[in-house]
Amino acid sequence: MLMRVAGNPFMGYAFIDRIEVHEATGGRTIYRQQNLDIHFNFIGNYYPPVETISEEERIAVIEAEQLRKKKEKGQRSAERRKKKIEALRIAAEAGDSEAIAQYEELLEKQRERGKRYRQKLKAAKEADPEYIRQTEEKEHMKQEKMLEADRKRMERANNKKKLIRTELKEMAKTDPEAAKQWEALKAKEAEVRQRKKERQEERMAADPEYAAMVEARKAEYNRRHTEKRRLAHEALVELAKTDEEAAKKLAEKRKYQSEATMKSRQKMKEAAETGDTEAIMRYESYLARRREDYHKKKAEKEEISA
Repeated sequence: MLMRVAGNPFMGYAFIDRIEVHEATGGRTIYRQQNLDIHFNFIGNYYPPVETISEEERIAVIEAEQLRKKKEKGQRSAERRKKKIEALRIAAEAGDSEAIAQYEELLEKQRERGKRYRQKLKAAKEADPEYIRQTEEKEHMKQEKMLEADRKRMERANNKKKLIRTELKEMAKTDPEAAKQWEALKAKEAEVRQRKKERQEERMAADPEYAAMVEARKAEYNRRHTEKRRLAHEALVELAKTDEEAAKKLAEKRKYQSEATMKSRQKMKEAAETGDTEAIMRYESYLARRREDYHKKKAEKEEISA
């Protein structure tokens, strides 16, 4: 602390009586601090106003700053490593034999690291909760952190997949190449769903308790989904009475539903014509309902006319 007097900072020393240096606290750590008391010889007892901060608050500020620096350092290190790997990959693709060997070694290390991580993750998932509770606190926190990181990774992957799927669906409307990719993606998803359905049906056939649980879960899902769609449709119908955009959206929805119904009936009819027993039963049930509705409406018209 220096006082500037007539442009000469050293003249300020004449007003200092003494400086008391207190012993530092906190050791050789990030929490180290040391107080200095400067006694002036011209103003008497005077304590300049300073912001008071508790020891806990001071430590919290220091730790927050250290965490910020650590994150920034990690990000810089990750960026450098990413650029180095990318340069090595480009060199390997260009045919550099040394780069190819280094890149293969790097990929092998990554595979081994991923394998070890998956083994630890599997062990953490399969571990008995009682065992996890009895483990040391550090190991328990490590497992919890690993599971949380895996959950976030899966969430990011799912969000990215949904985004890519949405973008591809929009591009398929105008881009023929994107349309082909969209059809291939839908075919792949349908195949995955079919395999999952077959595995589930096999397990349901072998385990009646599991079959009852699945049926109950499906019924509850259908109930909630139907109720949600009903409420959304009612809200759209009500809004369409005053909002032109909502009315347009409602008309498009009704048009889509009509076309989808026609397609579904045509598909059901074609399946019935091929001899599919289930399709035949569904189609006959549909025709019976149509006949019943027709005669009901006819009877109502006759009553009105009479």
